[in-house]
Amino acid sequence: MTRFGLDIKVALLGATLPVLLLLLSLNSVWPDLSNYDAVFRSNDFDYSSAVRTTEQLFDYFKAPIEAPFSIPAFNSGEASHLKDVKMVLKAQYVVMYALIILWIAVIVFDRKIFWRAVLCAGLAGFLLCLFLALVPFETLFVWFHKLVFPQGNWIFERGQLMVTMYPQRLFESLAGQIFTRFFAMLASSVMLGWIGAKFVQKP
Repeated sequence: MTRFGLDIKVALLGATLPVLLLLLSLNSVWPDLSNYDAVFRSNDFDYSSAVRTTEQLFDYFKAPIEAPFSIPAFNSGEASHLKDVKMVLKAQYVVMYALIILWIAVIVFDRKIFWRAVLCAGLAGFLLCLFLALVPFETLFVWFHKLVFPQGNWIFERGQLMVTMYPQRLFESLAGQIFTRFFAMLASSVMLGWIGAKFVQKP
């Protein structure tokens, strides 16, 4: 195999690792109700109602895709958006598990490419974090929603339950937790990738 061919494989595989680590970080944060507690307690909205409704929402997200939406607290517009959120969550699980299988296959069949890709991906991920850190959260929030929910049903009027119970500062708090874990995983990737590429190369 030529060096050029090897580098292309390393680059293509490495490009998937930040995606995988970001999804792992996301899924370690969003289903954990304790990550919402501080904002719920400081909200004007009733704390026990916020917890109860969010538990119902988590159950809906984790249910099979065909399960009907039956949370009466939300109006039809909010329900429409939450159905789309469920679709996105289900889709990202498929991507995450597919990438996990891919990386397991690579480490089994070609450890040289595996460790080099881990190192390169960790370094590339740091550049991604630097870029994201330079962009205001509100801008990232809008970009994300326009990309993932182009139908526009994520925009709500002031006073609606989605805005009152889940204010922007909640999403800012969750994003902070996600990217803290993402950054820690990237740091681990750089360290492990450097060690692996140096000392655990395939004969």
